[in-house]
Amino acid sequence: MVLIIPLIIFVGLAAIIVWLADWTSGGREYSALADLNHRLASGEIGRAEYEEKRKLIGVRSRPPEEIEEAA
Repeated sequence: MVLIIPLIIFVGLAAIIVWLADWTSGGREYSALADLNHRLASGEIGRAEYEEKRKLIGVRSRPPEEIEEAA
């Protein structure tokens, strides 16, 4: 019973460390891509600008046939 509180504290700290590591390692790229997808869907940017910015983010673009199948 005495070990429950330190165990809960340890698990909480471990969860915070994992969350911080995940957030600092790649979360920003996904956010940028999600934002870019949203801007394309809302009509704020065109297809050419979308592809250009995707390349800048570092996301490989899909072949045209995959894009047509997904639509």
